[in-house]
Amino acid sequence: MKLRLKAPRLVSLQNTDATAALGRAVPILHPAAGPTSSLGNDFDTETLQHVAGILREGDVSYLDVSGSTGQPIPRGPLVEALERLDPDVFSTKGNTVCTEPATVAMQPMDLPPMTHVAKSQAKDEFLPPKKCRRKRVRPQEVESRMERRKCAERLSECLLGMDIDAGGELEEMDMDLEDDVRRLRVLRGVSEEVFKANAFGALRFVSVDTVRSVLRSLGKLVRRGNVLLGDGDDEDSPSYYTIMSAIESGILGMQLLTAPHMPSQIQIEEVIDSIISSAKFHLETNVFVFYSLVHREIHRPTKADPEEGATPVGKRSRPARKSLLTNRVASELAGRMEILLQSIVELLKITRLDIAFLTPLLRIALQSLTIDSEEMTLIQMKSLALVTTAFEQYHDQQRDMIFDEVFSLFTASNVGSKRVARQYLADSAGEQYIQMTSALILQIVQVSIELPAFDVGSSEVGKCFWQVFCWADEFWKRLFESLPKAKIQKSEGQVDTKAVVESLLIDCMSVVNLPEWPAANFLLLRFSKRNEAGLRHPDSGVRLLCVDFMGLVASWLCRNAVAVRKEESWVKHVIDLQRECFEHPKSDDLHQLRLVVLDFLTTQEKSLDHISLAACRFQVSSMFVERVRELLNSRSEEEKGQPLENAVISNLQVEYRGLFDRLCSSSLASSSNMSAEHLDLKPKEIIRVTRAVFRKSPHGFGNMRDAIIRVLSEAGDRSKNESNQPQVRSRAIKALANVVESDPQILEQQVVKAGVRAALQDESISVREAAVELFGRFIGSNRKLAIQYFDLLCKASKDAGTSVRRRALKLLWECCVRPPDFPRLNDACVQILMLSGDKDEHIQNLVKKIFSELWFMDGQGTGDLANRSMTSRAQSLSQVALSAFERSYGGVLPLKATDPLIVVLKSSLLDEDSDRLHVGRQLAGSLKDCILQSEEGGDAVASQTFPFVLALHALCITNVALLMPDEDSARFIRFLQPYQSQPLPNNPTPEALQKANHQTLCVLSILSQLIHSVDNLETEVVLDLYKGLCVLLKTARRWDVIDLTCDALCKLGGKSEEIRLHLQHLVGVCLSRVNASRPKLATDKREQDGCRLYLFIVSRMCRYGKDFLESESFRMEDCLKTFVETYEAVDIESVKEAALRAVGTVFVSRPDLIVHADRVLIDALNPSSSMVLKRTALKNLTELLKCEEERMVLCQQESQELQEKKSIVGAAKSPARLPTMNGEGDGSGFSSAMLQRVWGNVCASATDVSESTPFSASGSPLTPSKQRSDIRLATLELMEAVLKGGMVAPWTAVSPLVALATDPVQTVAERALRLLSAESQRHTDFFAQQAPKGLVTAYRFQCKLRAQLSAGAISKGKDPLLQAMWGISQLYKTVVQPVRDLRHRFLDGLLSPFDEAANVTGRGGRRLELGLLAFYASITADLPLLKGDEVCSLVYAINQTVTRRGEPVLSFLKEFLVDEKAPADPSTGPSPEPSTPPNQRSGPLSAATVGTPSSETDGAYDAHVVSKAALSLSMLLLLKKYLKGAYAVSDERISMFTMVGDRRKMEERLSVTRKSKVLLDLSTLSLSLSDDPTQMKRQYKTFKALMKSDSMDYSSSMLEEPKPRGAQTTPKRPQRKKNATGKRGAATTPPPATKRRRK
Repeated sequence: MKLRLKAPRLVSLQNTDATAALGRAVPILHPAAGPTSSLGNDFDTETLQHVAGILREGDVSYLDVSGSTGQPIPRGPLVEALERLDPDVFSTKGNTVCTEPATVAMQPMDLPPMTHVAKSQAKDEFLPPKKCRRKRVRPQEVESRMERRKCAERLSECLLGMDIDAGGELEEMDMDLEDDVRRLRVLRGVSEEVFKANAFGALRFVSVDTVRSVLRSLGKLVRRGNVLLGDGDDEDSPSYYTIMSAIESGILGMQLLTAPHMPSQIQIEEVIDSIISSAKFHLETNVFVFYSLVHREIHRPTKADPEEGATPVGKRSRPARKSLLTNRVASELAGRMEILLQSIVELLKITRLDIAFLTPLLRIALQSLTIDSEEMTLIQMKSLALVTTAFEQYHDQQRDMIFDEVFSLFTASNVGSKRVARQYLADSAGEQYIQMTSALILQIVQVSIELPAFDVGSSEVGKCFWQVFCWADEFWKRLFESLPKAKIQKSEGQVDTKAVVESLLIDCMSVVNLPEWPAANFLLLRFSKRNEAGLRHPDSGVRLLCVDFMGLVASWLCRNAVAVRKEESWVKHVIDLQRECFEHPKSDDLHQLRLVVLDFLTTQEKSLDHISLAACRFQVSSMFVERVRELLNSRSEEEKGQPLENAVISNLQVEYRGLFDRLCSSSLASSSNMSAEHLDLKPKEIIRVTRAVFRKSPHGFGNMRDAIIRVLSEAGDRSKNESNQPQVRSRAIKALANVVESDPQILEQQVVKAGVRAALQDESISVREAAVELFGRFIGSNRKLAIQYFDLLCKASKDAGTSVRRRALKLLWECCVRPPDFPRLNDACVQILMLSGDKDEHIQNLVKKIFSELWFMDGQGTGDLANRSMTSRAQSLSQVALSAFERSYGGVLPLKATDPLIVVLKSSLLDEDSDRLHVGRQLAGSLKDCILQSEEGGDAVASQTFPFVLALHALCITNVALLMPDEDSARFIRFLQPYQSQPLPNNPTPEALQKANHQTLCVLSILSQLIHSVDNLETEVVLDLYKGLCVLLKTARRWDVIDLTCDALCKLGGKSEEIRLHLQHLVGVCLSRVNASRPKLATDKREQDGCRLYLFIVSRMCRYGKDFLESESFRMEDCLKTFVETYEAVDIESVKEAALRAVGTVFVSRPDLIVHADRVLIDALNPSSSMVLKRTALKNLTELLKCEEERMVLCQQESQELQEKKSIVGAAKSPARLPTMNGEGDGSGFSSAMLQRVWGNVCASATDVSESTPFSASGSPLTPSKQRSDIRLATLELMEAVLKGGMVAPWTAVSPLVALATDPVQTVAERALRLLSAESQRHTDFFAQQAPKGLVTAYRFQCKLRAQLSAGAISKGKDPLLQAMWGISQLYKTVVQPVRDLRHRFLDGLLSPFDEAANVTGRGGRRLELGLLAFYASITADLPLLKGDEVCSLVYAINQTVTRRGEPVLSFLKEFLVDEKAPADPSTGPSPEPSTPPNQRSGPLSAATVGTPSSETDGAYDAHVVSKAALSLSMLLLLKKYLKGAYAVSDERISMFTMVGDRRKMEERLSVTRKSKVLLDLSTLSLSLSDDPTQMKRQYKTFKALMKSDSMDYSSSMLEEPKPRGAQTTPKRPQRKKNATGKRGAATTPPPATKRRRK
């Protein structure tokens, strides 16, 4: 019979006794396997149980009991008896027992080859977990007592016969080399004997005196060996044998001291001291010096480098380092020191030594971690075990000392940096390595946990984790305290704190899913709490580091969560199997998973026994605390406030302490409370279980993912973290992007969406760019995310930052346009269209490329777009045109050449490539076919055909040749002729009617351009067009339709003489009807409408037919005369508006006629005129200037084309006629002269808010608010045209433009800001001079708007001042802030009125209003200040004003109060009456004291001036307090600031952030002037309190700065004497107001 081993897992059979017992049991099991059993068929129960235990012990699932022929062994009586006793004894696979004979053959161990199916399953799927029978660990059979006695006697003889001292003291002996060699051999032999005896437990029977005597001898030998190992020493050197003898003596002594069951009498303190001191000495001087240049320089400075102080570079340093690392004697010495350190660790577990006695060795052991050498790995691991064991055995102050030494290791060197190799084996599978320092911190935290004592109550149960939290918090606290110096330390070559923290985090995250390191969970948990607090650190550098750390941790958490989701079903299967194995199947899933982890830690063979034991204690403590919390949470509301009963706590303690004791025992299965089976999990599979435990723990780090993501999102949101600098916010968004990369589903969370939305609104371009990059990485591959973030992407495409717009444009193209089935394709195209006018040339080119590929590329593009049919392209163009028209153009037709769609089409066809023109004509033909297809079902509906007609209109505006095929250029004229006036359905909706009008406008515009471009039109076509247009002219009631109809008619008149005569007749009829209807206009509404219609038709005919209509019978002057007479004769506003518009149209056609009717425009722009007439006059002037500009551009193009033709032909043609008069043919002189006359009224209309009843272009009335904004918009358009043409002085427009920048209508304000920006770039000095006046104009304008609103509207948040503050802030941000000199002058201009108002001797202060000063203070507080010099310069200017004006104003105000309260002296009779009014009483200073007064009161200072000065200074002090609080500027920073020099340059580089919660509160001031003593007293107290509370942050050089020549100085309070009446008399001359600099 043979025994064949099938797998290498038969580890338990290495026990010789168990193997022999099983061999003896085989003949009994199977009769054919050997001699017939003498036991027969009757077996006692004890024998059966013993055999069954042997079978379970030997793991028969890995034994194949078979014969030599491979046949199963026949069944015997013992098999049947065993099956009756235990049916599962042969249930495991591999056991085959039957009735046929067989033998058991011993075969070599080999694994069965993995099949192809098994390989694919192991690679692609999770293999299902399996159950197996628990291995029984049977205690070894011990020898008899007599045998142990004999072993002890032999060991005693060996110890007594040791010849190691040869008598006498070793320190005084002179031993030779032979004695050292012999002694070393004897020590090693005795050490082996002690090891054997210790294994049999015989050492405790040796005499105590013998052991003590040997230990003393060993101690002497240890002390003798403290000598240096030379660089050239080898195995034959005397020092080698001396040192090795000392180390072997120490190892032998530690074997004796750490043997089990030894009495305490053998622990001789002197011997232990010698061994520990020797270990320290040899590590420090004989081991480290051969592996570290740093230690060599410290302990052997004479041999470190032949050149003292020279830096080893190049080839000279390499041999020295190589010699240090290849010393063979040092390697052997290091190997023996590993054993000695491990022996000291075992000693610490049984004996508590004096901490002061152990500290030097601990310090040296920690120094081993600073050596970067693979040969030092084992010593480093033993050093970790030594420090960890010492930390576990000691408490309180001793632990504090050890922890101080450990933490000093992190701050003294780069032991935890990224360059240090990871050499500590962290798992039993041998795959995961971490850094030594990380393992040290993890072990310290892990061994600090303590199971609660039996006598504690429920309130102290959780204190078992107190030590864990305490040391973890202490470690992170100290590490975070060093973060502010991290950058400086790194630059100086010291420790890189950031790298240390990142390496530690990476190691913790790499082992947190390993069952051996549960402390990593709590270490990461406490880190997240400390890191979240670090985000609020005042140092922005610390916040940056915390953001980086949080992003690193959050990314790993997301990856871990993704893995948990993938493994969820497999983990569920594990839980079900564990419930089958365990006796408590009703416990929760987390409890079952923890039991699986504990089973793995105790049933598998581990190389990390001490770590596994600590991990078991940690897991059991966690289970205990979670169970207590579960009981507390499950209680009723009435019982929740009460503690648990002591009996319940005691039962739980007994249960979990018993569990831990069973886990630590050597025979786990012998306990009745442990299951007979357990899960057979591999190391990679247990990681999945531990990961699930990590994720399911209710208070663990695995649940911190959402919280960390929320913190990261809020860190990038300025509204929630105002103290964060732009760099911090940008870094937070980038960290969030890395998190999303780990799990793109994070983008669907609302908190992430809110964070991205807030980041896109950030003022910093880097933050906005990071936000776009955040979701831009993932929306391309995820359609759902692309739809969710489409609106944010569109918003990013409008960003002010060029890089943000570029990135957003690329994302729109790649994610939203290229995919043909994207739901919001049209919106994406429209958004791209809006970027056609971008300032960036790269964006313009990209937009051109996108639409060229989308519509005009024929087989040359990328993807499916190039191969699309022409019909699909036509439909795409029509839908994009419709969407752009509805969203961007505001329903204004016809389209203009500056519209985005036209710009894009022109840029795509700009090169006039024949292929693209051909594709464009095909596209126009497809649009025509689409129109026809929409009519196949019946009458065409305008809502169906309008998109295609609009697209045709856009193509016609782009290039009319696209609608003029070579074979038939008039094809589209004939095609569109029926669509001039398409009939409407019955009862049309407003939307259908509007679409029909829009379609008519598009058709008329196309026909007008085609009529002008086609040379040879058929007569029949011309007549049909004329008839249709005449009908449309009679039936149309919309001004825009009539306008385009007149344009088309005039184009036809240029093609036919007959039609020209008809049009002349038509104009004459209209003029006669205007003259005839004039007397009836006052009473007949119908006549009014008719007169307006005729005036409009005649004016349009004059505009479009000026080149061919004018003749002897038709003069433009006659038309103008009729229009002027109508305007002057009629008082009806609508008719006057039509006549005024007609006059403006004539001016456009004939600018030279302005001199005949300029009085009309002057009258219309008069401030007393109605709003309608003002608006019309402004539009007339704007249209006149634009037409003059177009005429000049056209002339330049014609001149350029003529010059090009001359250069090509080479022959000069007849030169053009030269003008005989200056300005002949140029109408700009007339328009410029007109503008000069009305420019003042134009500027006044910019802030006009008077009431009126205006009408729109179609005659419908407008609301007052709409009309008021409409006239300001018209004024702005005129100013834009005027400034573009340079017709007025540019500085005259700054003041009204600043006021318009505060307009409540957003479009008006934004347009005014753009115009101001352009003017400031061209005329910076003019803008700086006029900006203060503009602020005053803006204040007056806002007061007018505020007067128009009711008190209820203002209380609801519609206060115009809010819009004014926004407008000034945007003005400062876009126009002023980018220019350094302009910024400084603007800020000075904001504060100069306060200084002027505080000067009681000046004239300007009397004119300033307190409301204006409050307006200045409010807009100054609302400015978006970004740099430190802006805040500091404002506070500096305030300090200057308060220094000069504060004390004098306070004295003046006090004097007025004294004069009011001074009683009359009864002895002198009544006091004389004042010669001046009460509010203009004579001031306390005479004219001779302060100089010539500047007011009209001739030396009198009234109470209002002094009160105004006090209030202005009070506002300044409140503003200063606000600036310092909102921007967190310290007093030291202000006091050190200077307006020039390095300090200002430094502040210009520092960024500041405003806190939105800090507000400027002026409500404490009563902004009203009064001479009431009570109110003045209240003002005095307020002003005095503000002056007293003002911080002393004044610069020391402020008073020493010389005053400009001629500047006035404000006197101090005068010294007055009392006269006989008791009142104060004349003032004496006061001392100088300011300190003069000494010459």
